[in-house]
Amino acid sequence: MNTSEVIRKLQALEKTIPFDAEVVIGDDWQPSSLVKIFHQPPYTFLEFKGSGERFKLNSQENILMSSFISSVLQRYAEGDLPLDHATAVIAELVSVSQDSCASEIISHIKTACE
Repeated sequence: MNTSEVIRKLQALEKTIPFDAEVVIGDDWQPSSLVKIFHQPPYTFLEFKGSGERFKLNSQENILMSSFISSVLQRYAEGDLPLDHATAVIAELVSVSQDSCASEIISHIKTACE
């Protein structure tokens, strides 16, 4: 989408909103705010507040994730899981956590535990 089209759409939207609404990205239950707009030819960039906030786990989810990692390490320590497999499982979890929201991470852990 071109910059001019974004501006047109925002101007049209502005006419229907009775207040100065914040521009965000993400889910309605955990949006990330627009913090910077800059142009670096040939692109215009919209930068949103760090995605790290999107991945914060609540205490129960944190316990589940920690337990899963502990389980993988324990299985390695007991010789039930080769080191390369244990590191691959943890690396995959880290990879998934960078591209997913907390509920998707937890779903991935539950699937891996089955």
